[in-house]
Amino acid sequence: MTLSGVFLFAQARINVTLSTAPICDENHVNNAEFIRCPYCGSIAILRDASYVYGNKAKDGKLYVCSHFPQCNSYVGVHPGTTNAKGKLANKELRQKRIQAHRVFDQIWLNHIFTKSEAYRWIADKFCLTAKEAHIGEFSTYMCDQLILESMKILENNHIPLRAIG
Repeated sequence: MTLSGVFLFAQARINVTLSTAPICDENHVNNAEFIRCPYCGSIAILRDASYVYGNKAKDGKLYVCSHFPQCNSYVGVHPGTTNAKGKLANKELRQKRIQAHRVFDQIWLNHIFTKSEAYRWIADKFCLTAKEAHIGEFSTYMCDQLILESMKILENNHIPLRAIG
């Protein structure tokens, strides 16, 4: 095959790839995100928080695995939007994220950094983009790493770890 033949073949593959890419409907599920459960592969459904929390629910929405409660994964939504706060999480990961927040938040609550500086520190420390540098995006492993690194910052600034959790 000649060089021009290779180019035409590559261009044809690009055109096929572009033409077969999925097209998303702007009005799909009231502009909700299309999210799959990382545990069972099912589609997550945007629901009122009361679906999971019952009478204890605050106003708000969650993306909930369509196999809930057998698959106990869900994630909160930013108020007034359909934007997930992170990735779906099962009970274990939700608890780990809460623990990570309790330790990490002490950095900005004790004025070591501002809140935005603290999130920038996460991005820099773990070589993440600004979008990736949110605990709602983290795995159990990343939460553990954040807890360790946050504790170092707190210790270096003589902040006692009290009832964090």
